[in-house]
Amino acid sequence: MPVQGHATMTPGDLVRIYRRMREYGLNDPHSGNASLRLGNQVWITPHGAWAEELTDAELVLLDLDSEIPTGASWDTPLHCATYRKQKAHGAVLHGHGLYSVAVSLLGGSSFEPLDFEGRLSFPRVPIVDSSPETPFEDAARAVSEALREHPLAIVRGHGVYSAAASLEEAWHHLAALEWSAELAWLHQEVSPRASRKTAGRDRLRARLSRQSAKNPRRRPRS
Repeated sequence: MPVQGHATMTPGDLVRIYRRMREYGLNDPHSGNASLRLGNQVWITPHGAWAEELTDAELVLLDLDSEIPTGASWDTPLHCATYRKQKAHGAVLHGHGLYSVAVSLLGGSSFEPLDFEGRLSFPRVPIVDSSPETPFEDAARAVSEALREHPLAIVRGHGVYSAAASLEEAWHHLAALEWSAELAWLHQEVSPRASRKTAGRDRLRARLSRQSAKNPRRRPRS
């Protein structure tokens, strides 16, 4: 399949990718948002978009340097800031993958995948914070800055933003991160159990060794 570039993307592709995000469980019916940039114009999903029934006609068109139209996604300032800071980006996707959000709650300033594909594609995913008082402003500032150098960024406890040259590339990173996050989550669930099991065996061996030292077996007489 040829790589999708700026010139080949259409508003119809944006609707298709936004629906795919819902189909793969990365959003609930009315959450998340998506945009594509064609030159100095940006097409973005409207606020409260219903993925299953969204049409091209409902997308909001805006000029990158103009005021944000009524009805556009509340994340539109973040999308615009991302495009301004990294002109190579042609698409921005925002999803709420459960495992991607869950790993952000474990602490730290980044998520580092354990799987080979994740480490190869995005060895470090920044995790940024936003305040309850100005969540959209904080996210727009921190995420757009993170996406200058990274394909992905996670707002702690909220969701994931993916930016790339094309919609398909941005989608690939968003879906791949959710897979990597799920694997990491399952690994951290299993590891403590394995560690406890190993520690239990070690304690048992130590106890048996002490008992053996206190009560050595007598060698039978020949």
